Amino acid sequence: MAASAAISLACPQAAAQAVGGGGVPGGGGGGAPTGAAGGSLSGTYPNPTIVGTTVSPKIVNGVSYSSQYTGSTLDVRVNACIADAETLANGNTSGICDSTGEASTQTIAAQINVGDSAGDPVTWKLPAKCSWQSSINNGTSSAIFQYATSNIEGNAAEYQCVIGATTNSTSGSTGIYALYANNGTNGSGYYRASGFTVETNTNKMASGFAFYIKGAYDNSVWSDIEVADTTAADTAGLRIGGTTYQTCCSTAFYNVTSNSSYTGPIPLDIEATGTGYTQGLRFMGGSFDHPKAGQPIIKINDGTNVMSVRFVGTIYEEGSNADTTTAFNQITGTELVQFDTLVAVAETGGSTASIVSVASGASNILNIGSYSSNGTLPSHTVVSDSSNWCSNAPCLTLTNGSGTMNQYTNSVAPVPAVASANLTAQSGSLFNTLIYTNSASLYRVSVYVDESAGCTTVGSGKVTVAISWTDGTAARTGATITLTPGTADTGAGSFQSQTLFVWVPASEQINYTTGYTACTTGTWTYDLHASVEAVSLQY
Repeated sequence: MAASAAISLACPQAAAQAVGGGGVPGGGGGGAPTGAAGGSLSGTYPNPTIVGTTVSPKIVNGVSYSSQYTGSTLDVRVNACIADAETLANGNTSGICDSTGEASTQTIAAQINVGDSAGDPVTWKLPAKCSWQSSINNGTSSAIFQYATSNIEGNAAEYQCVIGATTNSTSGSTGIYALYANNGTNGSGYYRASGFTVETNTNKMASGFAFYIKGAYDNSVWSDIEVADTTAADTAGLRIGGTTYQTCCSTAFYNVTSNSSYTGPIPLDIEATGTGYTQGLRFMGGSFDHPKAGQPIIKINDGTNVMSVRFVGTIYEEGSNADTTTAFNQITGTELVQFDTLVAVAETGGSTASIVSVASGASNILNIGSYSSNGTLPSHTVVSDSSNWCSNAPCLTLTNGSGTMNQYTNSVAPVPAVASANLTAQSGSLFNTLIYTNSASLYRVSVYVDESAGCTTVGSGKVTVAISWTDGTAARTGATITLTPGTADTGAGSFQSQTLFVWVPASEQINYTTGYTACTTGTWTYDLHASVEAVSLQY
């Protein structure tokens, strides 16, 4: 039989004495401990404290918990919590205010300020589920107002943590300014926000925007954000820029959704005016859908002509259910807009809406890597481009019969850039622009005109064609070619052609003019085909 082990149990006093002198400095013979505490304790006996842990229930391990603060409405508790976090006060050592323990249904009676004008860093954590409704009614305050150098951290699934409003703005001094707005002022304007939804169904925003980003600097990020604005009186669900502040330098948007449910405003509006330029924006994925009739899905407007926006990956769009003509995406004045893959789906039959419309005279570069309408849009309505790169404003770039396109670009490339015009059954005079040049170059201009229907008595019937341009010195006009029709369009000589080499600086036009004279009897018609090729490019 094995020898049994001897187990010795000692009372606390005995154990303390075994350690020595009562276990603490100044202790003696099993009496109450006295003197300075050590180890994981600080202070002195008989009332030491545990190092690194506060006894306040609202701040645990350096993190403030808004649910443990006093206040009858969410804003009171959260603002007090954030104030402790951003100033590292009252035991907060992390810069974090945690609201994950707040009840799902709450009232926001005054603006929640995330951060401060001093730029103190702070993180505000949101719960996975919430329905927080604002009762603000002064026209100037937002439900959430974010300052620079702050982070709003949410982890909710789509439409699960929702910020809404119960007030309607009927003037500049009523309702709520926006459900979310940022400060956007120049200087240290760095932001992070993720994982929540703003939603307004009938209540107008005083600003006109449910989610309003006024400005941001390098690599600011908004991710996993949903905007639901179904209020017809609003201007945009998600508005970026358009102030005197700057939004720039790889500011990024990941998996952002903006849906107007067929009754609301423009889902995404990107603006730049005056000194408030917007440049270098990135959208990684995204879904933008269902504006009311007469509104685009995405509007990009730049009064400074320096804006660049890239949509990376797949951007998904669904149009209005009561509009067959408004362009899905409207671009004015930007320098560069690029869609990697654009999927735009019509929500009503017989739509002739253009997918992209570029304003006349805008010096845009528009690139579309690939495009699909899921078969809902006809091939002739995919890209309407009235920019300076267009061969004949307005013009259409065609897809195949199923409404898809491999690639579209109007940017300058080190290969011959071609513009063309193809007109049939013409019975009148024309003056049209073939191309607005985007770089100084030697261009080859070719024109071909043929008779497509004869007349009974020719008389003085004819058509003349002339090419005109402006070179580095003056306005020029090429030799005129003349086509005289016959009584039938089958004549072997019923055509004329011409090829010219012309030098044209950047931002000038190459035009063609036709002069039509009717036959004595009967109406004759002609077809005109013209092209411009950049033979050499000067960079």
